[in-house]
Amino acid sequence: MGNHEEKALRWRRHEKKRAANPGRYKNPMQPVNERRLAQWAEIPDDDWDWIHTLPYYVPINEQWIAVHAGMMPEVATEDQKPNELMRIRYVKRITAGPHETEVLKMVSPNERGEMPEGAKHWTGLWTGPSHIVYGHYTYMDGYRTTELTLGIDTGCVHGGALTAAVFEGFYTIVQVQAKKIYAERKAWNDAID
Repeated sequence: MGNHEEKALRWRRHEKKRAANPGRYKNPMQPVNERRLAQWAEIPDDDWDWIHTLPYYVPINEQWIAVHAGMMPEVATEDQKPNELMRIRYVKRITAGPHETEVLKMVSPNERGEMPEGAKHWTGLWTGPSHIVYGHYTYMDGYRTTELTLGIDTGCVHGGALTAAVFEGFYTIVQVQAKKIYAERKAWNDAID
């Protein structure tokens, strides 16, 4: 399950409530463009049901887990929050709670694309135990690896490549170059590496 699937499901849920309560219920989400609404309207109910059952992460083998965005460092796999699994890019240590404990918190750039001071990409703090293959953060200059992570979003929609990791033994990378630019890249994606 990724952030786009979750958004579509949430929109649909609110629209069903609005249809059941015309004039009394307003969809609280930001408006969705007509092109996207037309795409969603073509999805059969059985497919919506299937999308709703998608897991937030998938074990690939004994070492590797696939997830849409990433995992919160210092949190056990079974304790990861769905929102972070679908959206995490950057984290920052903050002091919180009655005992002023230091914790990691997911953070995002502001409207000008500026990151909070001290923010780091989650992969820089991931210590396992699992190896993680993820997308959601675009690396236009090729897939990105650390000792325990593999980022395979190489910007196909932005004119980059479609990248796959084939897990037979360790892994092999397979790429196909995009034929065109389908969407412009947002500058905040380059904020911090």
